[in-house]
Amino acid sequence: MSEGRKVITDNFIGELFSVDVEEAGTICERLERIAYSQGEVIVNAGDAADGLYFIEEGQATVYDSKGEPVNEMGAGHYFGEYAILADEPRMSTVKAHGSVVVYRMSNEHFLEVVGQHPKITGRMLKQVYGQISDKHTKLVTLTRKSRGLMWSPTDKKDHKLSSILLTYLPTLAIFIAVFCAAPHIDGAPVWWQLLPLVFLMAFTLRTKRVVEGMLLTVILLAGMMYRGNFLVGFGEMMVEGIGNSDTAETIVIMAMVESVAALLAASGIVTAFKKLAHKYIKHKRGSLFGMLLIMIVVCLDECLNVVTAGCCLNDISDEQKIPREAKALLGSFSTAICAIIPFSLWSAYISGWVSMYVANGGNIYLNSMLFNLAGIFALLFAFMLCFGILPRTKQIKEAYKRVAEGGTPWPEDSEQYFENRDVDGVVGKPINLFLPMLVWAVSSVVCGVIRNDGAFAIDAISGLIITLIFMFALYVSQRIMTPKLFFETFASGIGNALMPILLLVFAERIAACLEELGSVELLETVIPKIVGNNLFLVPALLFVIFTLICIGLGSCWGTFGLAIPITIFLSVRLGLNVPLCLGAILAAGIVGEALCPYMDESSPVVTSIGCEPHAYRRIRFRYWLPLAGLCMVGYLILGIVFI
Repeated sequence: MSEGRKVITDNFIGELFSVDVEEAGTICERLERIAYSQGEVIVNAGDAADGLYFIEEGQATVYDSKGEPVNEMGAGHYFGEYAILADEPRMSTVKAHGSVVVYRMSNEHFLEVVGQHPKITGRMLKQVYGQISDKHTKLVTLTRKSRGLMWSPTDKKDHKLSSILLTYLPTLAIFIAVFCAAPHIDGAPVWWQLLPLVFLMAFTLRTKRVVEGMLLTVILLAGMMYRGNFLVGFGEMMVEGIGNSDTAETIVIMAMVESVAALLAASGIVTAFKKLAHKYIKHKRGSLFGMLLIMIVVCLDECLNVVTAGCCLNDISDEQKIPREAKALLGSFSTAICAIIPFSLWSAYISGWVSMYVANGGNIYLNSMLFNLAGIFALLFAFMLCFGILPRTKQIKEAYKRVAEGGTPWPEDSEQYFENRDVDGVVGKPINLFLPMLVWAVSSVVCGVIRNDGAFAIDAISGLIITLIFMFALYVSQRIMTPKLFFETFASGIGNALMPILLLVFAERIAACLEELGSVELLETVIPKIVGNNLFLVPALLFVIFTLICIGLGSCWGTFGLAIPITIFLSVRLGLNVPLCLGAILAAGIVGEALCPYMDESSPVVTSIGCEPHAYRRIRFRYWLPLAGLCMVGYLILGIVFI
């Protein structure tokens, strides 16, 4: 019977050993239940094998013969079979990470079962070796929480028919009304011009699905512009958008950068930085500084950097009694850090978007970094946190008190979010990150200068092609990957880019159609009426408007798709400082996503650091709201100085 066992059930044992349920029940009756507390040794490297262990509850850390952590295991994992089958001492030490419950199968019992089912031996040995080559895919999966497109809590619920009808019947009614009674564009009232934006916000707030909302908004716009012939119009609109050379170039950059990020993840950078961290970090302050440094170094991707930093340092910070809440706060600054580093996926996306609407977009984007106050203030907050001078909220104080009194480093109900931290396996080297990043930076600039006859510019595509060729030679020569695995990982990276690419295309089409409907010209007349002759208020106004839009959409990337063309158009028409206004909306995207209340469970901070989502939300809000206020004041001052 499986009574008392929720994970290591009769069915689990039956599938593992390929036996029927009755025999599996007999095997389970002989398993010994053992409980361990935080830090207790389950098995020691060098000891003789004493059984096969199945984890029922909790997390365990695997250490190599040098005492360095190399893996994490959770409920449903098992270990110890190799030492029994090979009749050799154990190669690793396994310690409890928090409270752990295991079921032990003695050597004699295990060999008895194997003797009755000889095929198990080969299958289990194959699985031992197969686990290593599969580890990198878990990190890739963890970093696929791409740019605000993650699943939301509503995805876990079974939708009732009434809920579906409540969402789609009003949508259908709006579409029918638009398709049947769309006024001519030239004589359209003001509310008509704003209908697409209102629909997008309402649908996204209702469903928390930004890409679906944007797709339906494009279809709605096709109906508004083509009426009954909307299907043909929709097709023409999409072909026009994808066929645009600037859009196509941005899509290529997005796909290639995601591939580079996937290859870096597969190269074992988590293991590499974990070894460095255990070697050099000895003090409490060093743990937080180490996390911040990793987030800066792994700046290519805002998900990859926080995943790497979290997974590398969790065991160290737990031993040093640093609460996960403090690490979660530091992790919340990951996007902002990437936003002010030129050679990041974030920068590649935004510079590509800006280049679609204005000449010399790359340089304009670089100048806008100086005005991205959210990135600047977030980096300042991060350093203050590491130095211990950032004021502590009540929640952070209670977390430190809980840990000091012997409690767990993580808040209550966080254990279920440790599950995705098993991301090690490939033994990497820091040089396998630094060299590709250096090659990308140098080759992008050199190719840009050559392409522009000596003038400074960045040629991202040429730089990425050179970087990918270099990474192939580097990783294959070190036998980190086979050529087959390299190209499979490359292809998976392109797959990771699909949702952001769809978002880019839909957002670009929405912006283009809004301009054709006259919505942008409407804003050109409305904003001066709001601010009067005080045009210095425009950056602060843009920051507030697009922060609220981003909170509603739950995606900074969807917000940028709408905000960038509108902001550039308004800045040029009104004679404003383009980099300043661009910096304001980029800050709005960062702040809006940080203040979005319904994206917590999908956040890579939650899954890599292991912090209960509601606790993480409260921490974020209490620090990001003051940061938003500082940005608001900053844009008022910058508006006075530069406009």
